[in-house]
Amino acid sequence: MFRENVVITEKEIDRKVFIQAEEIQRPEQTIFDPRDLSLRLGKKANKGWVGSKCHVVETAQKGKVNFITNMIYQQAQAHDCNIHAKLREGNEYRGLEPEKMYGDISYINGGAICEYRNTDRN
Repeated sequence: MFRENVVITEKEIDRKVFIQAEEIQRPEQTIFDPRDLSLRLGKKANKGWVGSKCHVVETAQKGKVNFITNMIYQQAQAHDCNIHAKLREGNEYRGLEPEKMYGDISYINGGAICEYRNTDRN
């Protein structure tokens, strides 16, 4: 299975041998634990996978050091637009009050826009 999914190359530089392992982009098989009920089939655009998703939340201030503020687990088949409340979780504790949040189009729907408008009024 390892040989089917990884390409191993050896290079010799100054009489030293270096081994490089490169993962094949489209493996012939996928291995996962059938007892792990959290793993699901996910699909986004034309890419499919078995597993889960992790949303990485980070600061984005131009000219400043930026850092990861949260990492949120989500099942593969769940839509990204359902994650908004968790994206804001803990911001007050960390002293963060973002004026804007950026994400790709998958995070946007009517419910999310309404949720943010109501949050701004409170």
